[in-house]
Amino acid sequence: MFTQRITPNPNISCKPGWCLEYVRRTFGQPAVPGYGTATAGWNNSKTQHRDRNFPAGVAVPVWYALANEPAGHVVLRMPDGSVYSTSDLGTVPHHHPDLADLERYYAQYGMTLTYRGWTEDIQGTPVITPVIITQKEWYEMALDAQTKKDINEAVWGGPGIPLIQNIELGRGEWAGTLLGAMTDRIVRQQIKPLRETVAAQNIQIEKLVGALAAVSTGQPFDQAKLLESIASAVKGALPTTVSFK
Repeated sequence: MFTQRITPNPNISCKPGWCLEYVRRTFGQPAVPGYGTATAGWNNSKTQHRDRNFPAGVAVPVWYALANEPAGHVVLRMPDGSVYSTSDLGTVPHHHPDLADLERYYAQYGMTLTYRGWTEDIQGTPVITPVIITQKEWYEMALDAQTKKDINEAVWGGPGIPLIQNIELGRGEWAGTLLGAMTDRIVRQQIKPLRETVAAQNIQIEKLVGALAAVSTGQPFDQAKLLESIASAVKGALPTTVSFK
């Protein structure tokens, strides 16, 4: 999860071929030495993401290699998935509905775009920031996730990963949080049902003890009820797959 640190303004003028200048200006950033081209901007970024798992609700730079053009290409991807690019020869950025449209647009002119990835920065300046989740928030989210699947899945892999992405916890805090979540799961899923089973069996045992006590003291007793109590107590102690007649 990320939050927008610098909100871009895509509705500014641009110059044909000056894609990095346009994108950095949408974020209000000046030129920086060492970032003369889109290729340099990508290569120098320390926040490269080579996937297409774009964070929700934020705008980010998206980078491409460009056929027969070492400078490469960079565009601005908005939260709705639309893209602003210096695709045309005019001074108004081209607003593509999505990256697929951008890639088709360049391909029809024989300028193949090869996807590189997206970054959290432009020229080293962060434009989005990871959301830092507190230990308490993570604990509550982890518990919520494990009720749907499993605490192990929520922590180590699978659908639960987005819940814990970008969390900054110390090793001790992480271990304590994980232990607490797993302990809660064990109590709720194992110990509580076990206690209920034991309580139910104790009732049966108490009935049996009462019946046997009556026999040992020579007091009158109902033989049918005694047999029923014994059968019930034994049946409660056996696996559910055993057929008791």
